[in-house]
Amino acid sequence: MLHPRVLEMAGFDNQMNGFAAGLGIERITMIKYGFSDIRDLYRNDLRVMEQFNNER
Repeated sequence: MLHPRVLEMAGFDNQMNGFAAGLGIERITMIKYGFSDIRDLYRNDLRVMEQFNNER
């Protein structure tokens, strides 16, 4: 949910409600490489990093 002030600053009526959603680069990477846990991308695990070694 968006804070009413955010909508107001964007020029919308302050009586409106808003919802924001996005697909981050981590989620896209998870889909592409089949990761089931986003935390795998932030671990310094050589097995995870080797999956990206041949990608260019």
